[in-house]
This record gives sequence, C-alpha cells and structure tokens, in this order.
Amino acid sequence: MNSEPWVTAVDVARHLGVVKDTVYRWRERKGLPAQRHVVYEAARACHPQRWSGKTKNWNPVETVYLNPEKTSPTSRTAASVFRWVA
Repeated sequence: MNSEPWVTAVDVARHLGVVKDTVYRWRERKGLPAQRHVVYEAARACHPQRWSGKTKNWNPVETVYLNPEKTSPTSRTAASVFRWVA
C-alpha cells in the first residue's frame, strides 16, 4: 500500500502561500507534462478502441496575454462609431 497521501495543487499553494497557477507552472517546468504524455501514449497503444483522436497538446505555453488587443475588423473604437457634430 502506498503511504504517500495525494496532495492537490490547491493544498500545495495554500501551504506555500502562492496562487495555484504558480504551482502549475512549477510542475510544467519540471517536466510533468512530458511524463504524462508518455503515459497517455502507452494507454492509447494498449487500448486503441478507447481513443477517438489525438491526446492533448502537452507543450507548455510560454507567453500568456491577459487582455490581448483585438485586431479583428469588428472591433471598433468610440471615434469610429460616433460622428462628432460641430
């Protein structure tokens, strides 16, 4: 029997006094997604009938933008919507 208890990212974050996204970033940098990818591919090889498509993209995201600028033609500014009458 395994004597190690399961610890969630929330538990680790609370213990260290950081947000859980920081814990997820630490896990990504340590290579956990690469190990997980190997496990998923092995499971897919053992039971291909259970898999309808590809597995998740396990590559880490390097840059995240919280509020990216909209470049679509539907984005408008107040100056383009209203015409000023003098």
